[in-house]
Amino acid sequence: MMLKSMTRKRLLLCSVSLLFTFTAQASSLEEVEKVIRDSFNEYNSIRSDLRIEASIPMQDIQIPVSGEGKMEYMKGDDGGKFRQAFTLSAPEPIEMEVDMTVISDGRETVIISEMMGIRNVMRQNAELSQGTVPPGGEDLLSALKRETDLLLMDDSEIDGHAVYVIEAKPKVKADTQFSSALIHIDKKLGVTRLITMHEEGKLKSIGNIRFYNIELNPSLSPENFRLDTESPPSPATPSIP
Repeated sequence: MMLKSMTRKRLLLCSVSLLFTFTAQASSLEEVEKVIRDSFNEYNSIRSDLRIEASIPMQDIQIPVSGEGKMEYMKGDDGGKFRQAFTLSAPEPIEMEVDMTVISDGRETVIISEMMGIRNVMRQNAELSQGTVPPGGEDLLSALKRETDLLLMDDSEIDGHAVYVIEAKPKVKADTQFSSALIHIDKKLGVTRLITMHEEGKLKSIGNIRFYNIELNPSLSPENFRLDTESPPSPATPSIP
């Protein structure tokens, strides 16, 4: 009888422990936002490799494109600025290659593209649909809240790293090419590891940006983040993971 009583007590303790663990892991969006802000405040600059895969509409067909490059972020007195430099390519029969440089302060974005010797410069607002949102912290959350409604999803894992998953749905759907996006944010770093874009009614994502080989507090040049530059630095050469 004593043995059975001890067994019941152990089972009860295990059940209570499991219930506590489950409850402790359950977080509200507000709690997750605070963790993201606090984690991101621990450093002043970030650098990572990035990989892009997307489907671009051209007339009546979808053109698959992919590319690799670098992302850099640096805090400043007037807020954080970030830069993405990468090369996009499309397979046959299109077979094109475009060098892209994106520089943003989280509000305004300058996009420079170079293809076949032709250079184009475009200015626009920082938009999730273009992947031009800050990599983490309050800058990311503010940018997302300006144009989307946020919903906390189940936690996940990216490349062996635990992540929060936040769904972002455009407040004005007619202004975007996607119906929702999933933002996967590293729990320890408060930095985005993956953005996937989704179109309503389609199971497969229409585009994704993956950030990996993340470096904290690297030495970066402020010149890389000038929004008023006519000739920004050339796209960075991606490192091989």
